[in-house]
Amino acid sequence: MRAKTLFFLFSLFLLGFSSTNIFAQAITIQSLKGEITLSKPAKRIVVLEFSLLDDLLQLGIKPIALASSRADEGTNPPFLMPQIAGIEEVGTRQQPNLEKIIALHPDLIVADITLQENIYPLLNNIAPTLMLNGLLGKVETQIDNLNKLAQATNTQDKVPALKETLIKQYEHAKQMAIKHPANVMIGYANIAGQFQALTANALTSQILDEFAHPNLMTISREEQSTFIPMETLLVKDPDSIIILLTDGDLNPYYTLIRQPLWKELRAVKTRHLYFMDRDIWAKNHGFQATLLLLKEAEQSGFLVNRPNLSIIKRG
Repeated sequence: MRAKTLFFLFSLFLLGFSSTNIFAQAITIQSLKGEITLSKPAKRIVVLEFSLLDDLLQLGIKPIALASSRADEGTNPPFLMPQIAGIEEVGTRQQPNLEKIIALHPDLIVADITLQENIYPLLNNIAPTLMLNGLLGKVETQIDNLNKLAQATNTQDKVPALKETLIKQYEHAKQMAIKHPANVMIGYANIAGQFQALTANALTSQILDEFAHPNLMTISREEQSTFIPMETLLVKDPDSIIILLTDGDLNPYYTLIRQPLWKELRAVKTRHLYFMDRDIWAKNHGFQATLLLLKEAEQSGFLVNRPNLSIIKRG
């Protein structure tokens, strides 16, 4: 009888130990759509926004699939290309292909609140969906995103060094910029050679505000950019103009500058034109992209209002 009792108690102990282990392995993460729980660190991840893809790659995590650029946005970010070569694409960021996602059997979907909120219930039915603010997340939010992605993938040990680097370089650039304030218009030439300005709700506009280089655009749009005629650009007459290039293509810009009023702009006359990469100023605000943005801002002379003439384009 005693042997049976001991065996029963030992079985209960093992059951309790096993349950404790299962519970300890469970990972609960606070998403913008409530908590999600993973039974173990995610391995098969589908990511639907470039900033969050950027962050995963910084943690050493390669997803099994990603949402890509829309045709009019150019290619996927070139600076990420070496790391994402061969990764399957599941539609665009604006319209992910749910059938392809289902077929991949992910154990985690990483989605963006701005781009995919309306399909969250569908995504969450496929796999636990971590909804974050990648596209419009300021530095503090990007760090929070990184922490949550690290939780999901058991890579928390990599966060402190990444966080320290980003904060240090962001603050360095900010302190440099606020000593040389100026107002700005930022945008890109569309395929028709018209100026497409970033709106006030674009994340880049918020960064420029922090850097004492405010974007003169005051309207907001869901697309975060809007066409403005040359007459309006001339009325605003900014100190500086940032021209965002899509895949380095200057042809739309060359069409833009053929408009007669272009040469009447103060920024053109003083050559305060700065050519930046659209991928890192408008499409991606993850860790690597933000560091590249800060590097471009400094090397171009933008932060101190002294254009680096060696990289000024024709016009």
